[in-house]
Amino acid sequence: MKKFNDKTTVDRLFNGLLGEQGMWYLCKVLLCLFLFLSGTAVCAQSNEGNVEIPLEKIGDDLISNDEDYKRDLELEAILPTAMYDVSNESLNIISPHVTFESVTYYIMDANGIIVATDEIDLPKNVEVILPLLQLSRGSYRIILGIDGVYYVGEFDVE
Repeated sequence: MKKFNDKTTVDRLFNGLLGEQGMWYLCKVLLCLFLFLSGTAVCAQSNEGNVEIPLEKIGDDLISNDEDYKRDLELEAILPTAMYDVSNESLNIISPHVTFESVTYYIMDANGIIVATDEIDLPKNVEVILPLLQLSRGSYRIILGIDGVYYVGEFDVE
């Protein structure tokens, strides 16, 4: 019987032609080529996977989805102003910086009872007037619900 040595034909071919050092260089070159080609394919896939996020029109301002966190951080700086008008017995709300859509307001008396509620839009630089003729004398709070966050202000009816 004939004994086969452990080296395969491929080993004998490459070791015979290139030698052991040449074999290592060939492996390194093939590995680098493989990594380069696979890296290029991954980059091409990730570049094709990038999608521009369209801007959503929110009132008068354009705010993209990826900037919502900035909007939340600056929300307190751009809150609307609520003023009680004694002569007209009304609550005047103005948003000087930005339009707020679907703002829920609650007017609560000193006992915590909600006496008025509604959903309004607050356009930029437009004064919204809420008549409060039905309110009796006392302290009240207005609660504005903007994007799920509630802000409280107090006023007195005399």
